[in-house]
Amino acid sequence: MPKNHYVPKVYLKQFADANGTIGHMSFNSGEIRTVPYKDQCQKKNLHNAIDKVFGYFESKIEPIFLKLLKNFNRQDLTNDELYNLYCFILLQESRTLKPKEASNKFSNTLIKDLMIKEIRLGKRLSSMMEEDVENLHINNDGQHSKAILNSLFAPVLIEDLRWHLVINENQKHDFIFSDNPIVLHNEFLRKYEPIGNTGLQRPGLIILVPINPKTYFVIYDQVTYKMKGKDNIFYLYKKSDIELLNIMQILNCHQSIYFNPTQDSERLKTMLMDVKNFKIPLDKNIGVFGTEDDTLFIHSKPNINYEFRPSFFTVNKIDPPFPFIRSQNRMEEFERACDEAFGKK
Repeated sequence: MPKNHYVPKVYLKQFADANGTIGHMSFNSGEIRTVPYKDQCQKKNLHNAIDKVFGYFESKIEPIFLKLLKNFNRQDLTNDELYNLYCFILLQESRTLKPKEASNKFSNTLIKDLMIKEIRLGKRLSSMMEEDVENLHINNDGQHSKAILNSLFAPVLIEDLRWHLVINENQKHDFIFSDNPIVLHNEFLRKYEPIGNTGLQRPGLIILVPINPKTYFVIYDQVTYKMKGKDNIFYLYKKSDIELLNIMQILNCHQSIYFNPTQDSERLKTMLMDVKNFKIPLDKNIGVFGTEDDTLFIHSKPNINYEFRPSFFTVNKIDPPFPFIRSQNRMEEFERACDEAFGKK
């Protein structure tokens, strides 16, 4: 069976050294080792049917990265390049093993609940025991694949946001990334809605994208945040800001954290131990409402309930109530495009 990358090589190599190696830290054990970057973030027989979609946007992204890093200028990106960049970011956010596992956990919770109700009614599944259902593992990869393909139409949901480049000028401390590198966060809504606040049209959305050890691409809601810097650029010197961005990567990971081999690995291990308990289990993103006979399940994107207040932006003071989404028109345009693509009328 072929192996498919869920974080592409074109991205991994941005953090590798001249020997083609990259630092790896296990979230579970804290073990640190140096590994070839080309062998990381891949799994057998993963997304085979849509791998060409990933390949198309991967071929587009490296020259876009180079253009951004060379000039640091918003005006240098054409509309097509910005669309391709947003597609790459949103596809990357949805294609890793963490959202795949979250999707399967939700499918298991929902389908098992339906099966147990059938058993209790004594109808179609009357020959099964409830214990049999609990021991089942239901794999619903089709739902995850559909979510990935929906990402192709999702740039419209974030085109109303602004973006900044954060340039790391600290000579001793680098940015890291994880096996789930696109961080969706919502510092604005976090104290009001600690779970389920990272939908692409939610007020207060922040998208954090590490490009290499010295550069972050930050997409943010300009209504709820004020970003510092000039001409979409902020030059970062504070160690505390760098470590906060690195903590967000640690908490967003599935199993692995990656870094350039020159990074202080012992400091990373200390950071891991300090924040490990803040990571939210995937099943906490499944809301269960109603009664035993009439249950509603709601699945939200995995998020990070950790204070994110770097020096380069401030949260605007806006009193509730807040709109649930930023633009109804954008939401309807996205839903219409998905319906047309998947044959709904």
